[in-house]
Amino acid sequence: MRRIILSVSFFVVVLFSNAQDVAVDSKGEPVFQFYSIGSRLEFNRRAPLSASCLFRQNESKKNWGPLVQLSILNSGDLPMIGTLRDVRPGAGIKFGYQHAIKEFFVANQQDKNSRRTSGVHLFFNVDNIKLYDTVTKTAGKKYPLTYDVEGNFSFFLKNKNAHSKWMKALSFYSAISSTWNDHNLLSYQEISKVTLRPDVVAMQDFDGRYGVIKKNFFKSRTAISFPMFYKRLNPVPYVVAIFGTHNSPSYHMGVFTNLLATPVGQSDSKIPSSFGIGFDWVYATENLSSKVNLFLKLSISLDR
Repeated sequence: MRRIILSVSFFVVVLFSNAQDVAVDSKGEPVFQFYSIGSRLEFNRRAPLSASCLFRQNESKKNWGPLVQLSILNSGDLPMIGTLRDVRPGAGIKFGYQHAIKEFFVANQQDKNSRRTSGVHLFFNVDNIKLYDTVTKTAGKKYPLTYDVEGNFSFFLKNKNAHSKWMKALSFYSAISSTWNDHNLLSYQEISKVTLRPDVVAMQDFDGRYGVIKKNFFKSRTAISFPMFYKRLNPVPYVVAIFGTHNSPSYHMGVFTNLLATPVGQSDSKIPSSFGIGFDWVYATENLSSKVNLFLKLSISLDR
């Protein structure tokens, strides 16, 4: 019964979410951000639920305004929660200054209004994990911290042809983090809950992380994307470069495509509800992985 209740709750969050990250990579990290004026709910693998508000901009400040976002973090390995014992929510807060636009695309070449958006945000995350420390040989809860600064810039191109169905943009995203060695830790399960055979090890699920937490890991992530809109389709080709302390550089190359509930209008500056599917490859240590990462994303706009 608990599993059913939690699963239903999970899908309710999905069905009533509206993402500010219009396109993401296979890690759930943003490659194309767009913030609309007003309040939003957002779902992704990393933050199952977050609430943000971009306060109405002052015309005298050329549509710049403050942004505040509160998040509940998924500190586990899987987005679906099986039992209440597995619930280990973390917390995050983001605040910054963001520029918005009133209209997405304008065909009139004489229009001099800005079609650029940009912003700078700071956020602070507290994760909540169960760790088996290999030095002390003990298991317990840990609350590692992450500090991050991110920036986004998008330029929306004007249509030369007023009747053209294609709309295009060029987007940049960059973030620098002081974090912990999340991806360097292994997962573990108690030996009493594991079935051992000469050729296999069987277990129902993982219990926590295994290793030693190391702090002050620095990571930089930069994404370049080329969002396109054609009627109800929104393909977003992208390239992501990641550099981190004690980790080799890695690169994501792929395409994320949204199926929009309604076409993006000439005077509409908000992303409508969408269902997205993406795929990418990871290039690291001089090798391009032959594995294709497939992933899905669903966003429902609460605006009319």
